[in-house]
Amino acid sequence: MNLTDYFRKIFILSENFKSIEGFLSELEGIILYTYALSNIPGEIVEIGSFKGKSTSWLAQGVLDSKKKIKVNAIDPHTGSNEHKNGGKYSTNFNGSTFNDFTNNLTRYGLTKFVNPIKQTSMNAVKEWRGKIGLLFIDGSHKYDDVRNDFIKWSKFVPIGGIIILHDTIKWEGPKAVVEELIEGDKNFKSFKLHSMTVAEKVKGGQK
Repeated sequence: MNLTDYFRKIFILSENFKSIEGFLSELEGIILYTYALSNIPGEIVEIGSFKGKSTSWLAQGVLDSKKKIKVNAIDPHTGSNEHKNGGKYSTNFNGSTFNDFTNNLTRYGLTKFVNPIKQTSMNAVKEWRGKIGLLFIDGSHKYDDVRNDFIKWSKFVPIGGIIILHDTIKWEGPKAVVEELIEGDKNFKSFKLHSMTVAEKVKGGQK
């Protein structure tokens, strides 16, 4: 894809995906799309899908790259406390986000590029075996949960793989995990962009 086609596609996707309810900014979606489009050394795993906004950006990257992989979207679809009615970031929550998730993927023709895993992250990781080229962590924002997601899943990321954590600026859990396990660690080359931290694994390989 040349740059003209790339920017044309970005404009179309931004217009399409803004209708999907979620907490991912347009810039963050573009980052996910661009990494999914690139030559990553393994599968894509997303922890925390909600109603499919980030999933759609990732799946579109897979589609446009013509890679023979899928977005492994891990979410029990029971909602998190901050998103339930009366929570800090209350949304239209009716007990499950799964129907909205699948409907959004269907609307944009992305269903076959996504493997929904309707489990908690900690249950799903027990069955995971493959290399992960792009890991997006956006599940529970509690410190212990984010830390466990990072430690358990980053073991499958080889050199050259990318780990992206969402909400690492204002949310104490993700922010603390980045400060503790990524910043200053010579195994990672990282930077902050918008509310996300992007870390490339440059040493250590797959454990």
